[in-house]
Amino acid sequence: MSASTRWLSVLHVLPEYRNGGVETVTANIARAMSKCGWHSTAYFWCKRPDPSRLHVGPWLSTSWADECSLGTLLARAQFDVITCHIWAAHKIAKVVRRLAPAAPLIVTCHGIKLPWPIPPQTDAVVAVAEASRRALNCSESIDVRVILNGIDLDIFHPGSPSEVPHKRVLLWIGRSTDPDKNLAAFLTLASRFDPARYEFWIVDGDGTSAVEGIGEWAGLTVRAFSRLSQYEMCELYHRVAASSGCLVVTSRAEGCPLSIPEAMGCGCPVVASAVGGIPEVITDGHDGLLFDLSDGASRCADLVRTVTDGPARGEIVRNGLETVRKRFCVKSTAEQYVGLFRDLLGGNRRKKNRLPSILAHWGWSAAYLSRHRLISMRR
Repeated sequence: MSASTRWLSVLHVLPEYRNGGVETVTANIARAMSKCGWHSTAYFWCKRPDPSRLHVGPWLSTSWADECSLGTLLARAQFDVITCHIWAAHKIAKVVRRLAPAAPLIVTCHGIKLPWPIPPQTDAVVAVAEASRRALNCSESIDVRVILNGIDLDIFHPGSPSEVPHKRVLLWIGRSTDPDKNLAAFLTLASRFDPARYEFWIVDGDGTSAVEGIGEWAGLTVRAFSRLSQYEMCELYHRVAASSGCLVVTSRAEGCPLSIPEAMGCGCPVVASAVGGIPEVITDGHDGLLFDLSDGASRCADLVRTVTDGPARGEIVRNGLETVRKRFCVKSTAEQYVGLFRDLLGGNRRKKNRLPSILAHWGWSAAYLSRHRLISMRR
């Protein structure tokens, strides 16, 4: 990019920070977009977390609700495009239209259980899977695109772990308090395996103490981890792969879970429930194995033994690596987002609020224009 070219700016509005899939995807896209002239800022509708839990990288600026209101941020800075997680869309759509009338508003949908209709102020919607797109309730005039979640292949690739577990590891990732993640199904599955040959690891977004207590209640020895950085997750997948273990996904509802391509990219096979957008990520029997939750734990246990003990493991791992390289590279994801941004900016989808431009023509100060924006927000 030449020195005379202005960096374009995008604001991502997110309802919370859990160091989970949505935050990781946002940081990945911001890093990839920074290489093609876009600067990214994330506004989190929550308090700033402890610095030890913050893993977004230097390419994504952050702002927090306890430090700055969204209205103040929009009055201070100019953003060319604004994206918003659907869980925050109903809170900010009108504010964005009043304070940033020229910026296209894009709502992102990462799951298949959507809380409410898409706000009419929306210019476009990004769904992470066809299953998410089908669940949408929005006007036919709104541009809807499916963009799969991408991972950083510079981080998630096959490698040797610092240590190899002595037993095969079954790994589960999610928030233990989220019923859709279905931790109970994983614990039921784990009870069918010999603890002398298998270990059970859980990466819990809600903290480790609750999971360890549940494991003891279920009569299982569970090793629990808190949310980890991408580099730590890569090391974890390498350990699971080296142990001849696998990732097990027992969710009742999913969009495009980031853990699946991450694990596949590290050479760790995946056994997952065939719900939501998961069948769009995994081709059953080719690059992973799918099961129906209604079949119970016995069917899932058979599939786990297939990838941990059976001869099909090697082929599934190789096919999984090829799938990730072709379909889940974050560079491709970022290019699709940039293409959408350019389409919206080029189409001039929104009429600009003329009053600020008239005041600027008359020579009014930037401070007055910011005050006008704040007043507009309260109307």
